[in-house]
Amino acid sequence: MSEVSVPYVPWSKQRLVHMSDARFRVVVAGRQSGKSLTGVAEAAQWAMERKAVVWWVTANYQVKDKAWRDLNAHLPPEVVRSSAESRNRFDLGNGSIVVIRSADGKDSLVAETLDGLVCDEFAQWREEAWLSLRPMLNVHNAPALFIGTPRGRNWAWKIWLRGQATYPMGHPEAGLPNPDHDPAYRSFHWRTAESPYSNPIEIEQARRDMPVGWFRQEYEADIVDNAAAVFRGVQGCIR
Repeated sequence: MSEVSVPYVPWSKQRLVHMSDARFRVVVAGRQSGKSLTGVAEAAQWAMERKAVVWWVTANYQVKDKAWRDLNAHLPPEVVRSSAESRNRFDLGNGSIVVIRSADGKDSLVAETLDGLVCDEFAQWREEAWLSLRPMLNVHNAPALFIGTPRGRNWAWKIWLRGQATYPMGHPEAGLPNPDHDPAYRSFHWRTAESPYSNPIEIEQARRDMPVGWFRQEYEADIVDNAAAVFRGVQGCIR
């Protein structure tokens, strides 16, 4: 396939994700900060550079339309042989296919040999969805990119910790070596305010409008337990 131009210029933290050679890259970032675009760029690159089967797996069926729109806007028309929104599928001229699936679909995660996987809003998934997908990466030693906003200290938080050589700020053992670190993983983090896509005025308005826990979770991508709770830290007060 001849060289094509993609109108995408990553900002500094997106660039770090793209430059990483880790097989499993985990991005935990604030809302509207470019994390989905990071995933779109990776999925498109995997599909365009060689014949490949690439899956984009969303948290649920309700958000599959956005994934379709983002991929459709990013993939250059000259590389797309056909596309079918009803099937959530793009077929490229080099033989690659890009398919959108849902993590909550009972039949959508059927066995397939993958060459690339984007796990969109993975913190909202059931862990069983990832466990079903993981074997599909084995044959071709395929990479996976996890992108999302945190949802407390669930299984996704543990995945993110695997990409940290030392425990991050906010962890009870911050700065100490992380015995669960896996060199195959690399984790990334950024706040909405750091992104060039953000609006500082809107962020400050949101800070005033939202409970502290919600703001920290959604805009600062902090791991906050019970962000939506009216009374927080209850468990720590119980003896």
